[in-house]
Amino acid sequence: VQTYGYDYLFVLNRLEKAGLLRRRDWMDSASPFSSLRKSLILINAEVDPVEPDDISYVSSGYAPLSVRLVQTAIKGWKRTGNGTASTMSNNTSSSTTNNNTTNTSGASEDDIILSQLPGRLIDITQQYPPEDFATAMKRQSQQRRNNNKGNNNKNSQNISLGELAAQKSTGDGKKPVMVVVYVGGITYMEIAALRFLNRRPTFPYHIIIITTQIINGSTFLQSLV
Repeated sequence: VQTYGYDYLFVLNRLEKAGLLRRRDWMDSASPFSSLRKSLILINAEVDPVEPDDISYVSSGYAPLSVRLVQTAIKGWKRTGNGTASTMSNNTSSSTTNNNTTNTSGASEDDIILSQLPGRLIDITQQYPPEDFATAMKRQSQQRRNNNKGNNNKNSQNISLGELAAQKSTGDGKKPVMVVVYVGGITYMEIAALRFLNRRPTFPYHIIIITTQIINGSTFLQSLV
């Protein structure tokens, strides 16, 4: 306020709520992005511009976080003992480290990664005929409890999206459709990364993107004014 004046008080407040500004008493703590950058390999300085094999190619070294999470969902969400979801290790096609080490609290590093993301993970397997949200959540919770009691029968909850695509394959070369929805907006970099995945022969889905709008840094800040 001392620098920009009271005219920008509400803008600064919105930036803080969005997590773009931090209070001074938070500055001694590490940014969650630093941990996510290492764990999800968001920075790949060794990307090959001639024969690229990673989504970081679209920005000459940076992999959009949302698209990296799509890659992780293809490999599958692993369940820990308390029923929460954790991401699979080896998120990229290039060499990565195993992110499944545990700490003194018993939570895997993947659990820590998800805890640093805004919001919460809701993992629901769609059924036919479609279920309402409350029914789907109740069914998933019951399946999770059964698994924790020792029922290790492999069901749809434990099947990764990549495995599900292989099961649905008709053998004619056509890929099943994956709909990726962005509420609030998507950047051109994220679109380029998803298109890169879509063109990869090893990626098991044909991606369709649905978004409320296309944004960039300027339009995003304007929405907060």
